[in-house]
Amino acid sequence: MGRPRSDRGLGIALVIAAAVAWSTAPFFTRLLPFDPWTILFWRGLFAGSLISVFLVVMQGRAALWQLVVPGKGGLLVASLSAVGMVSFIPALQMTKVMNVAVLIATQPFVAAALAWLWLGEAATWRTLTAS
Repeated sequence: MGRPRSDRGLGIALVIAAAVAWSTAPFFTRLLPFDPWTILFWRGLFAGSLISVFLVVMQGRAALWQLVVPGKGGLLVASLSAVGMVSFIPALQMTKVMNVAVLIATQPFVAAALAWLWLGEAATWRTLTAS
């Protein structure tokens, strides 16, 4: 069963927004005269605020409870995201942007492999061709 068209469209818009945001990270990280921890603090503050606003807009105020009681899965996602950000920002400042970009380019393939292993989600031929 497919998802409703509105969910699919929102998902595509969010993927595009994420790609643009992640693509601009090296510029801000390299151009700002801040240490990695300051950048991580402000990025986390803005990200948390935007996630909270997005949750309220999409699901109402009751959705904020998900941030207070995330469950085991939510804690795992938050932990992995934190490790990723704590690694990503300093890596951009300590090495060449292209080194980080090439490694980040493997993320979709790692995500697809994990989705196949853990969720049993097989890629379509169209997705494999695009990859």
